[in-house]
Amino acid sequence: MDFLQRTRLFQRAAETRSFSAAAREFGITQPTVSKQVAALEHELGTPLFLRTTAGLRLTEAGDRFYQRARDLIEEIAALRSTIGRSPDRPAGRLRVSCPTSFGHRFLAPLLLDLVHEHPDLQVELVLNDRWFDVVEEGIDVAVRIGPLPDARLVARRLGTSVQVCVAAPSYLAAHGEPKHPAALAQHLCLVNVFVTPEEAWTFAGADGAINVPVRGTFRTNNIETIRTAVLAGQGIAVGAVWLYYDDLAHGRVRPILRSFVPAPLEIYALHAPGVRQPAKVTELVRLLSQRIPKIRELGSPPRRKSGTA
Repeated sequence: MDFLQRTRLFQRAAETRSFSAAAREFGITQPTVSKQVAALEHELGTPLFLRTTAGLRLTEAGDRFYQRARDLIEEIAALRSTIGRSPDRPAGRLRVSCPTSFGHRFLAPLLLDLVHEHPDLQVELVLNDRWFDVVEEGIDVAVRIGPLPDARLVARRLGTSVQVCVAAPSYLAAHGEPKHPAALAQHLCLVNVFVTPEEAWTFAGADGAINVPVRGTFRTNNIETIRTAVLAGQGIAVGAVWLYYDDLAHGRVRPILRSFVPAPLEIYALHAPGVRQPAKVTELVRLLSQRIPKIRELGSPPRRKSGTA
């Protein structure tokens, strides 16, 4: 293999943190990948990976080489795409990350529209309910909801996810309905540690912001699991309107503390900084900016449908 082929193998091994995964993608054996990466390290005169029982981890030199190599391979792909087509036409592999539920409900259909419009794209959607290093994981565009942990990235605001405080009728019948956020201290609250790791909810009231510590017997980083617990009458939650939209409309959950509005969450598209982004990145961000603000479920709770129990 030549230097460029070894670099491509190294890139995928770095992104998957596995020689075996890279081997499967390239249709070769794991020992071949290991041998070629070792040859690349010898050629560069420095180790690129730390081999641990948990998998591969980039060394400091490996991380620097990965950043430059990724840009180089993107440029080569862009150069190839100019042959016989416009240089501004989206093409190549596009890795996108997003929180699981939002990605499943809203981003996946949008990405399918994108690849239908641009058949030279190969999209990989990574769904994950945790913070991770976007650059280190080889993500081209990340959709994030809530606070931004990484100031190194370029952030494009896409819209706002309105939140609502909800509980099942069965919970309210058993425990009563709080009339003020301070009363949540006497209730079981279901905490999303991905968005509120400090276990406090913020509401806007007539007298300003109210920050309320909450407690409960169940915490998770997955909003669908919180929804399941709410529907089972296990507690009160603050969550996105889009998550509970149909439940609110059919009376399976009820909005509570209506005079106190939970703080909304901003939705962002994040990508690595660069003087000129590839067409695939700019086209996706354009589509996100156009389509996400039009999702009705991101806004106010629906009216409950008449005739429902």
